[in-house]
Amino acid sequence: MAWQQSKTFHCRPSELLHIEDELTAYYFDRAVFTFGKAVEAELERVSQQGKGKSKRTQAQINMARQQVLNRWVGGPRQFRDPAGMGRPGVEIPTRTVVPPPAR
Repeated sequence: MAWQQSKTFHCRPSELLHIEDELTAYYFDRAVFTFGKAVEAELERVSQQGKGKSKRTQAQINMARQQVLNRWVGGPRQFRDPAGMGRPGVEIPTRTVVPPPAR
């Protein structure tokens, strides 16, 4: 959001969020820029039309772009990610073991 707004309003992302500390603003702007450019590059890559038999429809391109966005910003996934187990924020189902009653 900060990336698109900063491009639209021609200002730094830190200005949008009123970050006053210069060093914090610098690192925030740098992180937003790096993230924004990486997402845009991948979106551009999957938006390539293709040639000949490999030519894709606009619907296929839109679906590929949505999948890229979902990967980058954590949108809904079509399938469970088995590699997601153990990542921060991913709940791992556990069984509660009840000890036998004391005698």
